[in-house]
Amino acid sequence: MWKIKNKEAVSPVIGVILMVAITVVLAAVLYVWVSGFMTAGGGGAAPSAALASPSTSGTNYTVKIISISAKIDEGKVTVYVMKSDVKQWSGSLGSPVATIAAAEASGSTVCYIDNDGDDLLSTNDLIWIRGTAGGYTIVAGDVLRLADTSGNTIGTVSF
Repeated sequence: MWKIKNKEAVSPVIGVILMVAITVVLAAVLYVWVSGFMTAGGGGAAPSAALASPSTSGTNYTVKIISISAKIDEGKVTVYVMKSDVKQWSGSLGSPVATIAAAEASGSTVCYIDNDGDDLLSTNDLIWIRGTAGGYTIVAGDVLRLADTSGNTIGTVSF
C-alpha cells in the first residue's frame, strides 16, 4: 500500500490557473450564445409593415405601404403570393420604377414605385403586382406576403 505524505490535492498555483481557464471558457461560451441572437446588420428582428388593401387596375394590383418600422433595401425583400398558406408564386422586388404605367410596361411580374426616391422600401411606396403572377392568376382570398431574406414576414395583406 502506498503512503501519501502530502494530502493537498492541487497546488495553489495550478488551482488559480484552472479557475482562470474555466472562467475564460465560460465567457467564450456566453459570447457565442449571445452573438447568436444578433444579426449581421446590427441586430433585431425584421422590419414590420402595415399594408393597405390592394387596389386593382384591370387584372393588376397595387399595394401601398402605410407604415414600416425601418426602411429596407428592396434587394432584401421577397414577395410571395399565397393561397391557403401554400406559396403559389414568389419573386424579388428588383429596382424601383417611377410610375405604375412604367411598372405595367416593364413586363415584370412585380415592381415597386419608390415614391420618396431613397431606393429603399419605405412608407408610402407602392408594390405593383401583375394579376397573373408567374403564371398563377391571383384570386380573392389569396395573400400577398413580404418577407426578408431570412424568410421572416415583414407584412401581409389579402387580395
